[in-house]
Amino acid sequence: MHKKSLPSGRLLLIFTVFSLIILGTMVIHSPASATASYLDRDGFYFGINYPGVSAGYQFDDFGAEMRVFGSSDILIYGLRGRHNVHRMDPENSNIDLIYYGIDIFYIDHEGTITEGDGYMVGLFGGIQTFFADGFSLNLDLGPYHIALDDDISGVDSSGLHFVLNAGVGIHF
Repeated sequence: MHKKSLPSGRLLLIFTVFSLIILGTMVIHSPASATASYLDRDGFYFGINYPGVSAGYQFDDFGAEMRVFGSSDILIYGLRGRHNVHRMDPENSNIDLIYYGIDIFYIDHEGTITEGDGYMVGLFGGIQTFFADGFSLNLDLGPYHIALDDDISGVDSSGLHFVLNAGVGIHF
């Protein structure tokens, strides 16, 4: 019997819905004690984001990080800066931090019939909640301009897309 594989768009939708369910569950059950010690200090953190990783430094009012995403035929890497708009009161809210920022990425792609490069620039807004000592869950959404050039065919393409980022942060 032939097994069908999910198209990548459908797989991303399933991952997004699953991430939202997990975020909702963690926000509802987030202990205030896990939040207090990490909201009051600066420090390094590493992130696991689908499908990539990040490393950054969190200051009181802003954060800066490097991100790398990839699969077998595409590599995306760049920088993210964010401003922490509001730190919630851990006793009265399950969301610990509201933030917004900008992403700037370089894209390198090489497939079986195409290869080239491009860029992605976007604005986002999101939330962060701590669910255990040193662990946070981030979720943000925003419009991104994505432009790609194909070196083989000479065709280029660009457009505005909405991107949802979900990740787990490990704070030190």
